[in-house]
Amino acid sequence: MSSEKIEISAAKMEEAVESEPLKVPEETAKEENAMDTKTDSVPETESNKTETDSEEKEDSSVINSEPSVKIDSTDSESKIDSAEVAKPDQEVISVERLYEICETLDSMSKSNPDKMYSYEGLFRELLGGVKGEKKQKQLSCQFIMRFFKFFSTSQPLLELTLDALFDLCEDLDAAIRRQAIKELPNICKSVPETVARISDILAQLLQAEDSVEYAFVQTSLLQLVKINAKECLLALFVQILTASETGGEIIRERTIKFLATKLPSLSPDILTPEIETLLIAKIQETLLDVTCHEFSTFIKILASLRQLQQTEGRARLIEMIANQAGISDDKSSDFDPKDEEKVAILVQCTKQALDFFSRSLPSTKFTSYFCTTVLPSIWELPENSDSPDRNGMPTQVDVLKLLAELSVNSGALDNVCIEHVYNALVRLLPEKPTAEEGGKSSGGASLPNLMLSHLECVLFIYHTLARQPSYITLEQSKNNLKKLKPSLTFLASGIQSYIQKLREDVALYSQEELKEPENSLKLTALKVTLNITLIIKELARSPPSFQEIVTLSWKRATQVSGNKAAVKRKSQQGGHNSHDRRGDETEAGSSDARGQRYNPPSGKYSKQVNSYESKYKPGFKGSKYKLGVYYA
Repeated sequence: MSSEKIEISAAKMEEAVESEPLKVPEETAKEENAMDTKTDSVPETESNKTETDSEEKEDSSVINSEPSVKIDSTDSESKIDSAEVAKPDQEVISVERLYEICETLDSMSKSNPDKMYSYEGLFRELLGGVKGEKKQKQLSCQFIMRFFKFFSTSQPLLELTLDALFDLCEDLDAAIRRQAIKELPNICKSVPETVARISDILAQLLQAEDSVEYAFVQTSLLQLVKINAKECLLALFVQILTASETGGEIIRERTIKFLATKLPSLSPDILTPEIETLLIAKIQETLLDVTCHEFSTFIKILASLRQLQQTEGRARLIEMIANQAGISDDKSSDFDPKDEEKVAILVQCTKQALDFFSRSLPSTKFTSYFCTTVLPSIWELPENSDSPDRNGMPTQVDVLKLLAELSVNSGALDNVCIEHVYNALVRLLPEKPTAEEGGKSSGGASLPNLMLSHLECVLFIYHTLARQPSYITLEQSKNNLKKLKPSLTFLASGIQSYIQKLREDVALYSQEELKEPENSLKLTALKVTLNITLIIKELARSPPSFQEIVTLSWKRATQVSGNKAAVKRKSQQGGHNSHDRRGDETEAGSSDARGQRYNPPSGKYSKQVNSYESKYKPGFKGSKYKLGVYYA
């Protein structure tokens, strides 16, 4: 905001001093009377010279409030001795004298602006006003910015002006701090070379606790980006990169937030290809040491850049994420499930990459790494979110869900990758009981505890990847499917009564009732079991079929997955194929139920139900066997 908008009137001046009223130039007075009344730069003076004790106490409490930040304005360039602003024994400049200087400089700037350099002494007196009381500080800030442009070529006066404004930015009075912060960009308009230095100061001021002051700092920083984006951004990244050394974590956090919220809205005239290239380079440098949240924020910034909007740019962005995750083409790259930090980074990076994969940008590199390196060791991770040993670590289900989503856009893989998926499926599937076990009474043979969330993911991955001709035509893959069929058909038949019960329960609820956590879990359980049944039907055919479109239980029904155009076929399970189930697959079921397990309904349905902690042995009606069901 320009200094001309600060409200100063001759009437207020008359009340502020004991001497005769000072005559202000007519044009200046008109400007001052027409200024924006909502600025807080100049306070109203008291209507009576002799203030009451209560008024003095109130004014003192505002002025003496602690400043929210301390500025480190040290600079390698030589500084002007502060004695040049005001000598130690010199009296503080009065309000009347400030108006006299303003009148003189204003008159000269209009009559003979080329001779303004001869009034340097008066401008120095204005600078001395920042050492006075509240009224002098506010008037000095206003007048300094009004006449600075006439003295901006003088390096000594530039240094003195910057020091004066930086002092005001640390003032005890919030109104004075805000006024100084608003005026800082005007210095850069006259002297663009100061952008980097002032940007550094404003970055430090981002730690302001006052919300209004914080908004002023953001506005001023945005003005500097528009004046000189390169110098401003370089200064901001210096603060980000050195925060760990200086202890300015809040400055780093708020500077990153400023970049994330303000940069995407800038026009191409400001974010030129050169500036975008600079941003990419500095962000890559910063990514060497970031938190998961910071990484996510920087990826969003990069994704908003025009250079990275097209296919080639997206591919570059995916490669950056892969490097951050430690995923490389080197087959010897390892994965330690006990390394909590590395596992968390891998999961977080992969989540960010999922948004950029498509048919034209396949996820083959990520999928191959997960299948060959991560999947064989996944069983050492906590099973699900309820596991007592989790401690915030990603779980087996977290990783399997990522691999299931990655497989959708994967290109051709080595057969070794698919064999790892097959081995995981064998590990999870129950073995079909012998005839002797099947002939026992209802409480006889028991199944191993089944992890249906795991099974949904691994069945989906195998169904998606095994369709590639180089694998499905192999004799080994045919033999593998023959071995799986008994277990697959046994599992499918075993959960039919469970599915029927879930359907009956879900049918009793309205759409609003299905949003309740307990009912949402039942809906998710139904989607999981239906997906398992659907995939088993496909794999049990001879030869196996890969036509059905399967929507993963945690995805919305509109987010269809599959690598080929599918033929819509009616399911024998009451017409509930992937398309017919859309009425059941609501948003509530896909979001609220993640990270939780399903408990079967009450009544005789729950007679054999035990808690999750007692090895997950809930039962289901109409079966001789016990089925462990839980959802991570």
